[in-house]
Amino acid sequence: MFSEHPYTQRLLGGLLAGYVFFLLLTSPITLWTRVLAVTLPGVTFDHAQGNLWQGRAAAVTFPLGQDRASIKDLRWNFQVSGLLRLEARYRIKIAAVSGDALVGIGWNGVNLHDTDLNFAAGQLASILPLLAPWQPGGEITLQSQKFTLPTGTVPAVKDEVIQVTWKNASVNLTQVQPLGDYRLQMSGLDNGDTALRLETLRGALHLDGSGAYSRRQGLVVKGTASANDHHAALLPVLKLIGNAQADGSYAVSLKLPP
Repeated sequence: MFSEHPYTQRLLGGLLAGYVFFLLLTSPITLWTRVLAVTLPGVTFDHAQGNLWQGRAAAVTFPLGQDRASIKDLRWNFQVSGLLRLEARYRIKIAAVSGDALVGIGWNGVNLHDTDLNFAAGQLASILPLLAPWQPGGEITLQSQKFTLPTGTVPAVKDEVIQVTWKNASVNLTQVQPLGDYRLQMSGLDNGDTALRLETLRGALHLDGSGAYSRRQGLVVKGTASANDHHAALLPVLKLIGNAQADGSYAVSLKLPP
């Protein structure tokens, strides 16, 4: 019979798969938030509207270490181009952030594509309330052409880079304003770990550090902090982030489990 022809069967199968895919994309986001509550414990979507194709949430809250972080007024829009790379790719926009990010969810985890975000450092306090007492100031830029977010099961990819720059950085612990400009670069390594490098571009507070994120050992960072000028005024900051050394610098050490 005609309906049993291999070409016809493949066509019907493709049409059926496309129809199911369309139903999934257009199903209410409230249905998917219930699924996420099971698959991603601790992640919540507040006042979510729309569907998987496009929608928005008043806030997306998720665990971050021992604390919880929250991103306000997040919007998403499905990008058909991601299907060519077997990804569910979304263009993400956040109300208080200039620029947008392409986020792909695929077989190899979560990937950032052509990301260029710029926002006031004060927004960090709304994302992570733990930082609110510091009243961070300045401007933060996050850029990446391609970066696979490493997790406990997903390794970093060699030569993929994400860069975060904090210009005119300031906190309310000192009258020295601004502290300076800083750059944090994260790069994928051969072994699946992520290398981290922190450097000072300019400023009164000099920070220098390096480390790595490993799926086995977690995050390990070591570095130094110093202030050749305004040393007395910067002591509250120096004492908070490190331990005093004989040469006047402060040793910085951070270790977080995977």
